[in-house]
Amino acid sequence: MSKKAFINPVNQKKRFKYCFVLLRIMHTVTLKLQENTFRKVERAMKNFDYSTKTDFIREAIRDKLKELEREKAWKKFEKLKGAAPKKYSEDETKRIWEKIGEEFMKKLQY
Repeated sequence: MSKKAFINPVNQKKRFKYCFVLLRIMHTVTLKLQENTFRKVERAMKNFDYSTKTDFIREAIRDKLKELEREKAWKKFEKLKGAAPKKYSEDETKRIWEKIGEEFMKKLQY
């Protein structure tokens, strides 16, 4: 029997699970890029050691989503500024803003 004819059932099972999971949780998106944008992506991939365009694009999308969440949080934060019904001393206000800032930064870091 040739080596090609023998398929290790354990490896086959692992491969099936891997493909099955990917197909169940991943969605396919197709996009077209202008030539200059495509070249910039390829250069960035080489400069920053991305193995595939898919990895690069996934990370870019995740980064953009985080950025949008931060913008949303800042807008909400700005609306709250000065909304306290009670007047506080300068020291109390500073302490409160520091605490709010710390909590806000924790949320931005997920």
